[in-house]
Amino acid sequence: SRELLTSSPPLVPPADSASFDAYGEVLESRPIGLWLWNSTLVTLGTALISIVISTLGGYSLSRFRTKAQQAMGFTLLFSRMLPGTLLISPVFVIFAS
Repeated sequence: SRELLTSSPPLVPPADSASFDAYGEVLESRPIGLWLWNSTLVTLGTALISIVISTLGGYSLSRFRTKAQQAMGFTLLFSRMLPGTLLISPVFVIFAS
């Protein structure tokens, strides 16, 4: 840490000054395992719900022929053709104002 406070710190710190003590301290003082478990449960639950809804929606779009189905299919196809940055720009403008 003394090297960082000098007027000209080294570009690459010496190898003997590296320490992983901070990682051990954080793993002991915080419930990292519980946080990872909660994140895993939320991720798996969200993926499962998304798969079920997408499967049902995809089946209905492929099975039935109505004007609403054609409009939804066109909307989905059109949105996949646009780059993501173009789709997020209006959201940025809304949040900026």
